[in-house]
Amino acid sequence: MGPVRGRVIRAATLDDLDALLTLNSVVQQWHADHYPDVFRTDPDPALMRRFFAEQIADETCHVLICEDLSGYVFARRHAGKETPYGWKLPEMHVEHIAVLPNRQREGIGSALLSAAEAIARSAGCARLTLDTWAANSEAQRMFEASGLSPLRHHYAKALR
Repeated sequence: MGPVRGRVIRAATLDDLDALLTLNSVVQQWHADHYPDVFRTDPDPALMRRFFAEQIADETCHVLICEDLSGYVFARRHAGKETPYGWKLPEMHVEHIAVLPNRQREGIGSALLSAAEAIARSAGCARLTLDTWAANSEAQRMFEASGLSPLRHHYAKALR
């Protein structure tokens, strides 16, 4: 992929699995700290390695990593489906984005989103989407500064 906003971002390979697990642990821990009823604090590393290996191999997925291993983004392309009430809108959905805590606020997250957007555009996607948890106000500010805007609200009620 090459430089994006001054950052070298490339497709992740199986050689990057250790780095992806390290980076994912940042976002996983944040989620577990804020939503312990939903997220595990200690996911099985072997299962996580298998998960990322499968995503790297999936042609609908794009796992991108900074060359200096400071951050990654994982996005999945959805073809979209026309229905009686809506148009077929292919989109690229960002499933994960993570930046090492000591490297945040350096533009790495924005560069990763720009790289995902470039891939989405080249794949003919109508939009780039992502979702974030309500408590993640720092990420929300970065997403909005990167040109994303809220599309809908997702509500939940705990039943146990």
